[in-house]
Amino acid sequence: ELLDEVVVVGYGTMKKSDLTGAISSVSTETLVRGGNANAIGALQGSVAGVSILKSNNKPGGGYDIKIRGVSSISGSSAPLVVIDGIPGASLDNINPDDIEKIDILKDASSTAIYGSRATNGVVMVTTKKGSLGDPKISYSGYAGFRNYTHVPEMMSGDEYVQLAMENARALNNNNYKTLEEIFTDPSELKAAKDRNYYDWVDAITSPAFMTSHTISATGGTEKAKYTLGGGYYFEDGMQFPQEFSRYNMRAAVDLKANDYLSFGGSLYMTHSVRDTGNSSLMVDALRMRPTQHPYSLVTGEEIWKYTSNGMFNPLITNQNEFNKTKKLNILSNVYVKLTPVKGLELTSSFASNMTNDQIGQYRGVWTKALQGTAKGA
Repeated sequence: ELLDEVVVVGYGTMKKSDLTGAISSVSTETLVRGGNANAIGALQGSVAGVSILKSNNKPGGGYDIKIRGVSSISGSSAPLVVIDGIPGASLDNINPDDIEKIDILKDASSTAIYGSRATNGVVMVTTKKGSLGDPKISYSGYAGFRNYTHVPEMMSGDEYVQLAMENARALNNNNYKTLEEIFTDPSELKAAKDRNYYDWVDAITSPAFMTSHTISATGGTEKAKYTLGGGYYFEDGMQFPQEFSRYNMRAAVDLKANDYLSFGGSLYMTHSVRDTGNSSLMVDALRMRPTQHPYSLVTGEEIWKYTSNGMFNPLITNQNEFNKTKKLNILSNVYVKLTPVKGLELTSSFASNMTNDQIGQYRGVWTKALQGTAKGA
């Protein structure tokens, strides 16, 4: 019966049966069920024909979304995002708990509404609005931990020492070499003799705490509807100093003066702080030898650089390199709607999308980036 429903598309109409597979809708229940802090990430596995891949696994990392595949060699294949009628907004700034539903327009007819910007499809987001009834306060939240999975299994210390001995024998006409001949660094030699090994991956990683809290109030009458809410999300990184925190605030009001005039507005504000730390810390830790320690086992002094394989101490890098971004985003929209005759509505709206980014970086003198050749900056 619903297949005969008429859907307005751009400047025309067509039967809903003709749009099957071209429009997909996702409700708020689907978005929040997985506890994902990113609205795009919450869509993964929920929409057929839409490819969503995480582009960065660091805290606060974004997602790549493709609706019609890769449409350009050098240009972007990302769809147009429209949030409460504001085109060009970012879903990374929206708390999934604040979303009423998401409609994904995959049909080419969406260009009739938004022009060439809709070439890669359109993601239309509708945030929660006020509703009739007494004031209602709701809260949702969760807390948990995450950790690495599928980390490459490394050799044990004994296995590495045995491999080093076999390698030395193979390079010495099948004659064995002593530990003193293989490990020329006094600290590594002592570690091999004492079987005192160091787990570098374990040293730079730890389970990461994450939590989310959202509280909102809604209510209204026939003449006025309102909603007010706030949210907080924090995600610690599995490597220091990586972390991400986000604060959301939203407010919306819809007023009806009479049968002919109504007006209202909405405001959505997001402030986030993200520190991505060092880009190749895990790679460096996987390359470190278990016989190497962050402190010399002989002198007790900190080892800045391991000359035997040119590696810098990952623990020094992660304590002395910071890449922090502070972002403030404000979405606002005001409208006036006139109904001169029944069945005809004239709406005029003004929307703004303002973003302010502050980026700060610091690299210490003995980090991998500077390698002791310049002052920390």
